[in-house]
Amino acid sequence: MNRPDYDLPGYVTEALPHMLLGAAPIWLWLLAAAGCLAIGKMHGVRVSATIAAAMVALLIPIAIAQPSAQSRYAYLTVPAVAMVAGVGLALAVQSMAWRRAGRGLSVLTASGIALLAVLGAASAMSAHIDEVGTARQDPQYADLQAAASRVDDGRSVLARASYLQVLLPDNQVYTANFMSEDEYLDYVLWQDEERVRRVLAGRDIGWVLFQKNVDRWERDYNHWTLTATGDRPRHYTCLPQSAGFTAVFDGRFFTLYKVNQEWLDTESTSGPCPMTAVERWSLPGAWRRGPVEAMP
Repeated sequence: MNRPDYDLPGYVTEALPHMLLGAAPIWLWLLAAAGCLAIGKMHGVRVSATIAAAMVALLIPIAIAQPSAQSRYAYLTVPAVAMVAGVGLALAVQSMAWRRAGRGLSVLTASGIALLAVLGAASAMSAHIDEVGTARQDPQYADLQAAASRVDDGRSVLARASYLQVLLPDNQVYTANFMSEDEYLDYVLWQDEERVRRVLAGRDIGWVLFQKNVDRWERDYNHWTLTATGDRPRHYTCLPQSAGFTAVFDGRFFTLYKVNQEWLDTESTSGPCPMTAVERWSLPGAWRRGPVEAMP
């Protein structure tokens, strides 16, 4: 999973909450907070503060490592949060005037909530492990491993999706979601190679991964640009023609291009990339009317 660049405060205030809320529903976190208050009321503030500090301590390694904001990294916190919520709920119910009559029911209810939360986290972890196992048996995974082995520096990678992030943890993997709209349009429309060079240089992008089926995943996938701007994607045609890129891996499912650092550091005078009439005709959409020669 890729992610935008965060400083520590940004990661703690933006990525970490997203991760925690993905691992457990908000009601469980609210119950855990109420549980800390109930425990503090019954056993003293020091006990409650110790529990809260222990829960925060579970998050410190995550904040230091700063993995992508995926909920799977926070699954291990769910059992502890569920236990605090269950104990706090039991104490709160027992402190009521009718606690003697309902003590057994309250403990059973609190235990059930905690058990459901733990089972939910365990189920999510199991499903994720199964998904990872299935993905690693896919032939595309071997292709990605081979592509990743060709990346020999720490420059960023540009791809349609964040496939390579898990294989290249030290390289930032950019997708359209982590670039501005203007940046991505400059790249995918490729109306001026100098603008493309500036986008890549600004993000320190030294590698570009194409899916081998460019008609589907590079051309059709970016066909929204025709509706949004009136221009058609051309990066999948222009990039292989550019002197700034060299194909270093050509597998069954993916092609990896290395960006020439000298080209990246030198201002280009290149204009728009030429696209032949046949290439334009191959683009998808209802606009394909009339003879090829009549197309703009």
